[in-house]
Amino acid sequence: MEIGRIRNHHLPIAEIFQLLDMKSEKMERTERTLAVVLEHEKKSLGILVDEIIGNQSIVIKPLTGLLEAAKGISGLTILGNGEVSLILDASYLVNLFDYNSMSNSIRN
Repeated sequence: MEIGRIRNHHLPIAEIFQLLDMKSEKMERTERTLAVVLEHEKKSLGILVDEIIGNQSIVIKPLTGLLEAAKGISGLTILGNGEVSLILDASYLVNLFDYNSMSNSIRN
């Protein structure tokens, strides 16, 4: 369990592959490691990312067919360059995180 400090606030840090139970190598961490902060119902969670490409307005299309059952994905969008991008469900990811084990590891 990792705790990070972002803008003078301490919050739990996770890697997306851990939350989604995917196999991947751990990211190399430096002082400049980037995190996206997710907030839902007064809970915060930092998700480590490789890079932040930018900010843009998008239209989120709902998932259909086999993708409807995908957990952690709220929809998809077609980017300006024609690529399809999945949209992660921030509330699902925050709720997936085990805050109980975090508080136990802080106490120990």
